[in-house]
Amino acid sequence: MSDPSAPPVLTRRHIFTAIFFSIFLFLLYQMVRLLAPFSTALLRAAVIALGLAPLYQRVVLAVRGRTGLAAGIMTAGSLLHRGRADDLRGPRRTGGGTL
Repeated sequence: MSDPSAPPVLTRRHIFTAIFFSIFLFLLYQMVRLLAPFSTALLRAAVIALGLAPLYQRVVLAVRGRTGLAAGIMTAGSLLHRGRADDLRGPRRTGGGTL
C-alpha cells in the first residue's frame, strides 16, 4: 500500500493547468480554422506592407514626421496605383455564355 504522507501525484494545480492548455489549444485550433479562408489575402497584405515600409519611412521624412499625413499619402497613392493598374489591364472578361 502507498504511504499516506506522500504528496498526491495529481494536484489541483496540475488539473487546472491541463484543462487550461486543453481549452487554449482548442481555441487556437478554432482561430486557425476561422482565418484559413483569408490566409492568401493576409499573406499578400503582409508582403505589401513589408515591401512598402521603406517608402513609407521616406514619405514620413518628406512630410517632416507627420505620420498621419504620410499614411494618407501612401493610401491615396496605393489606391491610385491600383486603379491605374486596372485601367491598363483593359476590360474584364467573365468567360460566360450569352443570356
